[in-house]
Amino acid sequence: MLVDMNSFFASVEQQANPFLRGRPMGVAASLHETSCLIATSKEAKAMGIKTATSIYKAKKIYPGIVVVKNEPEKYREVSRQINTIFSDYTDQVEPYSIDESFLDLTSSKTNPVMVGMEIKRRIREEAGEWLTCSVGIGPNKFIAKLAADYQKPDGLSVLWASQLREVYGGKKLSDLWGISRGWTKRLAGLGIFTPRQLMDYPLANLMAMFGKPGYYLWQKVNGLDEDIIATEEDVSKSFGNSWVLNFRTMDKNLLAPVVLRLAEKAARRMRREGFVSSGVYISVRLADGGGFQQFRKLKFKINTGLELYIQAMSLWQSWKFSSPVMHIAVGFTSLSPKMNQTSLWPKQEDNLTPVLDKINDKYGEMMIRPGSLTRTSDYAPDSIAFGK
Repeated sequence: MLVDMNSFFASVEQQANPFLRGRPMGVAASLHETSCLIATSKEAKAMGIKTATSIYKAKKIYPGIVVVKNEPEKYREVSRQINTIFSDYTDQVEPYSIDESFLDLTSSKTNPVMVGMEIKRRIREEAGEWLTCSVGIGPNKFIAKLAADYQKPDGLSVLWASQLREVYGGKKLSDLWGISRGWTKRLAGLGIFTPRQLMDYPLANLMAMFGKPGYYLWQKVNGLDEDIIATEEDVSKSFGNSWVLNFRTMDKNLLAPVVLRLAEKAARRMRREGFVSSGVYISVRLADGGGFQQFRKLKFKINTGLELYIQAMSLWQSWKFSSPVMHIAVGFTSLSPKMNQTSLWPKQEDNLTPVLDKINDKYGEMMIRPGSLTRTSDYAPDSIAFGK
């Protein structure tokens, strides 16, 4: 089962402020006219104002739209409340993102449809009457995701592999979860433009062209995935943060504070989950559509934002920006659980960092911080980390 909250950030804001209910409204990380809406209400979507629409374009569609600045901790708290409800039905819960969770109900003795209906009711009663969700039920994650998208908002759908050909009617490959833009381009070279065409394409030919990834893609679109729920106890693949800038520049000196703050926020999350990293990445998207991305494998372990920042700065030294930067992402990869063994040569920050974490956990994010992070909130305010 996939439980997908509808217009989550906007609905939480409407739940918190009754004056916003029933009104076209959006949520943005910055109220600058060129900033994009990270969420829009059901009423705004009905007018054609979608997520990622810039504020000034949204106002052209509907001048009366209300835009509020996001409050990430508010959304995290509601997400925690909702996931607590899920734990009453199964211990196999995968929070896929802040507003989506997969539930494994294979061992449940209750009809999954009844579970879905009860979850929808409890979310309204316990988390907020203005909060709705779309529930999708299927034999694996891919089909459950398709089912949840089938009826929005506030729907509940059951889908089986035998129904896929019918559901795929009128859909493009890019409409399917997990099929990236890169895959659509490669498949187009083979004359494959629709899910039905991919279903019918000879598997041997796909494997000859793409190897195992070709098989996995064919398996997915035919509804044959055998996946598992990755619970919070499972090792995450990465910890990172990204931000769409509320200013535009090609000057790396002005962009450095953004990288520093994003790195520190990612490090806080990683330490909270008990991991260290031996790999880093940084990516930049430019206003002209171009961009850069690079990974680095390290021969040592790191767990602080400053260490990630230093590595990221060395990675982008040779990059020459052809246009202003509009988006930056930075993070940790190659994770392993942190061992609590005492080092023979401890660094000063080994003792200081846990103390800073405890203070910030109690009194608020970045309440106490290294001097190098002073005023970096001007460049990269608190934001939600989507996905894993």
